[in-house]
Amino acid sequence: MQSNYRFTMMDNTPEVIPVSSGFVPEFRGSTSDHVIDIMSGGGARSVSANTNQVNLHGHSVTDVTVERSGTNLVVRDESENMLVDVLVPDADKETLVYFEDGRGSFERDADNNLVFADEVLEWGGDALSVSDLDGLENEGLDAEENDTDPPQATDPNFRFTMMDNTPEVRGWPR
Repeated sequence: MQSNYRFTMMDNTPEVIPVSSGFVPEFRGSTSDHVIDIMSGGGARSVSANTNQVNLHGHSVTDVTVERSGTNLVVRDESENMLVDVLVPDADKETLVYFEDGRGSFERDADNNLVFADEVLEWGGDALSVSDLDGLENEGLDAEENDTDPPQATDPNFRFTMMDNTPEVRGWPR
């Protein structure tokens, strides 16, 4: 999926950042210590290192693949659309990627390898089916726990920059 707007982080951007169906933000600034909550039909680009969690609603581990692109983890759906790309976390951190029926941890190991669900992602390697990974955990998204309403704020807490391909239906929340 191609980005269709830019989301510029600010000091007071809420911890949970929802991404609606049809929207694919390109993040500017650090998403470190945030949760990116992506609805089915949405995506996210340029998610920074040390992001706590990425939720991919509407996607099963049997329908997605992961691959390495430089120092990023790229998750694609069954049609090979990019759902999210995440920069590798610092050595002592991890980013949890949740699917409806499982989750995997993206991290850097002691040898400085990029690892997802205990599988080293090789430079220029093939895409790996997530359901085949041994380190995948069975704890998937719990709709009630992970369905959060965006906070109501009176002060600006992010910048939304529209692009030529920003969808006609614009809005926050989802």
